[in-house]
Amino acid sequence: MHLSRLFIVYVDHNERNIILEDPDQELGDLRRTTVQAAIKMGAIVFVVYTHDRGSENLKEGQLYNERLASITKHTVLSPLNEKHRVLSINKDFMAHQRTHLQKEICNVLDKKNK
Repeated sequence: MHLSRLFIVYVDHNERNIILEDPDQELGDLRRTTVQAAIKMGAIVFVVYTHDRGSENLKEGQLYNERLASITKHTVLSPLNEKHRVLSINKDFMAHQRTHLQKEICNVLDKKNK
């Protein structure tokens, strides 16, 4: 069986800015368990939080809206963030975010072909 090595999980904006559920605070856990399962299978996972208005004018090199506090505190998001695998966008990726994703995806594909 062929396993995917790369997952890009898109999470749509919600009023409480919940990117991945926290089992101690929210009901349900579909997004969190999906990401955890992919990581457990050895996949490289990116999480992209979409339709976030605070992500309209990110500075060069900034991958996400820093007001999204859960990115640095959540038990699943924080390790992904340390690997630069969490991004936030409004309607489209900024040029530096596209470049970052392209490089990361190429790295994954290059490792797969070796």
